[in-house]
Amino acid sequence: MFVTFGWLSAESTEYVVLNAASDALIYFLPMLLAISAAKHFKANQFTAMSIAGALVYPSIVALTQATDPLTLFGVPLVIMSYTSSVIPIIVGVWVQGHLERLLVRVLPGAVRNFMTPLLAMLLMVPLILLTIGPATTIAANALAGGITWLFGVAPWLAGAVMGGLWQVFVLFGLHWGFIPIIVQQLAGGFSVLTGPLAPAVLAQAAATLAVLIRTRNADTKKLAGPSALSGFLAGITEPAIYGVNLPRKLPFYFGIVGGAIGGALTGIAGAGTTAFVFPSLLGLPAYLSTPNLPLFFIGVALAIGISFVLTLFWGVKDDQVAGEDEPAEPVVAVTGTEVLVLSPMDGNLVPLAGIPDPLFASGVMGVGVGVEPTSGTVYAPVSGTLIVTMDSGHAYGIRTDEGVEVLVHVGIDTVNLNGAGFSPKVGKGDRVAVGDVLVEVDLDAIAAAGYSTTTVLVITNTAEQKEVVPATASAVTHDDTALIVTT
Repeated sequence: MFVTFGWLSAESTEYVVLNAASDALIYFLPMLLAISAAKHFKANQFTAMSIAGALVYPSIVALTQATDPLTLFGVPLVIMSYTSSVIPIIVGVWVQGHLERLLVRVLPGAVRNFMTPLLAMLLMVPLILLTIGPATTIAANALAGGITWLFGVAPWLAGAVMGGLWQVFVLFGLHWGFIPIIVQQLAGGFSVLTGPLAPAVLAQAAATLAVLIRTRNADTKKLAGPSALSGFLAGITEPAIYGVNLPRKLPFYFGIVGGAIGGALTGIAGAGTTAFVFPSLLGLPAYLSTPNLPLFFIGVALAIGISFVLTLFWGVKDDQVAGEDEPAEPVVAVTGTEVLVLSPMDGNLVPLAGIPDPLFASGVMGVGVGVEPTSGTVYAPVSGTLIVTMDSGHAYGIRTDEGVEVLVHVGIDTVNLNGAGFSPKVGKGDRVAVGDVLVEVDLDAIAAAGYSTTTVLVITNTAEQKEVVPATASAVTHDDTALIVTT
């Protein structure tokens, strides 16, 4: 609005700074989606964010401007811009989750924790660039070409498709295929592809305005107000769509209906722009060269009115809309399965950060606790299958039926004892029940050799669990809970 009214130059430093502040969240949207997608698909969140970061990395974005053919490891690379995109990172994280679970099963326990994210990054970033990017680009170009042809055959139908589905195209990143055609048309002085965009955008803004008026949820009102304003005045609908309409579904659908009807009329009117502008109320002067201008404005007004009315009366279903005397539907908390991990030895619990081994203390191996033992019998802290047993007898990995992987590491650097002082009672592949003896340990021999007897208990696949909470007790026996894992 400041630029449109001439209060601020788009070439100024002030514009660059303020535009970055307003656009950063949407520009880097794939990184935010990576977090929620990783939670949903039980993938490593930091790996997912790294994959998303690679997709929007400046040098990758710059490849979209390359004029020469690109290749990646000898394979032709069709690049697209992943900034502000939604679907590519969601699909990518879904595949990442399956890949990580495969790697966890096949990689040895000694290298699993650092090799899994390494291989996931190494495989997923090229895979997304070589598959999702080309697929999206091919689909976008085919769609843009088809609708351009449709404008010459049935303008009303082409307008309805563009007006109704433009925001859907944006969600899937398919809108990029239209940009070169719009630019080419504008070079000739007029673009009919931009005609239905005004009803498409303003219909979604109107639906958001209806949510603002209808809902009694204070947080929704705070979000819907500025989102509707930015949609109407600036043509920026991402906050309205992602924050208000799409999560509630019906407002988004009603926006599509309004946009389609308005788009059909703008198609009949031969509407278009003479300049590249954001479709908004402030951008309407760019449409003044439309052959049938009154019909264009009627189409825009109908798009706004239809989506607003439909949403106002039928589009808001949150419990705040119900009468004050009507009880709201109860909120049911969905919780996962709790797995109690007992202390493997009698002794005193110590925080993970207090363990005299930086690998464990840093948490890179997973969330856990330490035990300063008072006796030398090591018990199975959970029931499950032994997937790791060291020949030296100092470390045991157990996978429970719920998929929780528990590591018991007796002493610090005790692998150097080559089994001296350890008398294992189990082997790899054995099925153990909680409380079964894993190994008898000569604590005095370990201490005499100069090694710490502190025993480490960690959940090595912490990233796949909803929550891992260490116990707060100090003195424990092997019957006491040391960790609570929510799967």
